[in-house]
Amino acid sequence: MVRERRYKTDSVAEVTKRVNEQFVPPIKGIPGLVAYYLVNTDHGAMTSVSVFETEEGQEESNRVAASWVKDGLGELVGPVEVSAGEVTACV
Repeated sequence: MVRERRYKTDSVAEVTKRVNEQFVPPIKGIPGLVAYYLVNTDHGAMTSVSVFETEEGQEESNRVAASWVKDGLGELVGPVEVSAGEVTACV
């Protein structure tokens, strides 16, 4: 699953800090989590990539993220664009 959000000017460091301190711990507890990455795309957005073994894990991650972003990042980021699907190739 890929989530992309635009962030407000100069908030990258604060968003990164909050994600690492407040979001990573709960998402680590979701069954089936394989990997989570947060990427500063340098065009006014941050993209997160979450890899889960099951669709249920992915859906739980969406619920956790939606709730947490509303309370933990609301003033720093804009609306989310979410893409999800099955991995068809990997290295």
